[in-house]
This record gives sequence, C-alpha cells and structure tokens, in this order.
Amino acid sequence: MATWPFNLPIKQALRAASEAGARGVLVNARTETPAREMSLSAQRDFRRYLGELTLSLTGFHFPTRHAIHDQQHLDERLSAIKQAMQFCAGMKTKVLLVDIGSLPESSESTEVELKTFHDVLTDLATLGNHIGVTPCVTPAGGSLQQLRQLLDQIGSGPVGINLDPATAVLNKQNPTEVVRLFHDRLLHVTARDATRTRDGIGQETSIGRGEVEWEEVLAVLAEVEYSGWVTVQRSSGEKPGSDMEQGIKYLKNIGIE
Repeated sequence: MATWPFNLPIKQALRAASEAGARGVLVNARTETPAREMSLSAQRDFRRYLGELTLSLTGFHFPTRHAIHDQQHLDERLSAIKQAMQFCAGMKTKVLLVDIGSLPESSESTEVELKTFHDVLTDLATLGNHIGVTPCVTPAGGSLQQLRQLLDQIGSGPVGINLDPATAVLNKQNPTEVVRLFHDRLLHVTARDATRTRDGIGQETSIGRGEVEWEEVLAVLAEVEYSGWVTVQRSSGEKPGSDMEQGIKYLKNIGIE
C-alpha cells in the first residue's frame, strides 16, 4: 500500500497501512522521507518502526513535476533523483520509482528530447549499478516499442519497469501488453484503476470500478512469473485510505497473495 494518500505524518501513515491489511509499503521519497532531512539515526528509527509493524518496504517513489527529459530544471531534477537513489541504498531497498512522462514520437524535431531521455536514464542506471538501486520507470504515453528500444540501448546498468494499469488505460494502452513487452524488466506493479468517457476524458477510480481487467492482468503476471510487489495506490477520491483498503480486499478476492 502507498502511504502518502493517507495524508498523515509518515509514522501514522505506516500504522494506517498496517491496520488496513498491507504487508508492505511504498513511500514518497520527496515529501514523506526527504533524504536531506533523514539522518542516519532517523533512517534506523524508520526501519525499526517498520519492523515493529511487520511491514516490508516495497520501494520508494520520487515524483517530479516535469518529464524526466524536460530541459527545464534538468540538472536540479537529476541531482534530486540521484540523492533519492542514495537514500534508497541507505534504507536497504533496491527500487526507486521515477516519473518519465510521455515519450515523444521519434522524429528530427524530437531528436534532442530523446537523446536527453537516453542520457538521463544512462546516468541514473550507472549510479544504480554502483549502489545497488534500480531506477524503475512507468510507461506513460508514447510508443511502448520505442520505449523498449531506448531502454535496450542503455548498457551502463539496469532500468526497471513499473506497471500502472491506470496509467496505461488513461494513455490508451493495454496493461497486459506492457507486461508482455517488458516482462524481463518488470520490478514493481502499482495497482490503480481508471476509466475513460466517450469524450475521451480519463479519471482514476477505485480498484474494480474502472476499465482494468484485473483477472486478465493477474493471469499475465503469473504467466511471466512476476514475483514482485503489487502496491495499491489511490491518487484521488474523497476517501483514499478506505479505497486502498478495499482495493487490497478486491485483489485478494480474485487470487492475489
């Protein structure tokens, strides 16, 4: 279960996740546990508290305001992500979810953007390979085949994939296609749901009330032998905590362990 939707101080959010039936938590490394504010003793205390609640740390998420290849504030963004990766290493977790935004279509006019995308991820993969933390990106628009090709060109270290079925639906992509195309890179699954209206307007919904075919998604995850975490998250709604708790129950009812 993601902790930041509770909108509580981090320790209260951890307890709320535990009481809701979560076995692991995904934490926002930008707002809930900013690296610059977490001393070594604070990190030890955080890990100790997780142990008391019998919670595992599934990873961290580092949201950014702009796409990873956006030239605006690029150096500051890259530095902040690297700092978060170093923090992950100190917290003994190997996955940092990073937002990449929509991938532009390959053309002469987007050549600089795509090169920046490649260079930034190469830089992060190099650091990750050194410290044992894998940057994990969520396909969020654009060609999945193009993203696959770009990631395959990065040889400095691993870059993982996070499946977010809601993001796939909102970008007119099939979540099962994401799984099949990136099965060897799949390191995390964010369980969210969404729907699109006839006018093409998309919105997030609680799990089971959107367009995601969860039984099909889980079947394909089993087919590719995915063994990582599935983390329930709610990015909107009046009662995100309650929605996430119901999301856990829904997924358990259709066979997830």
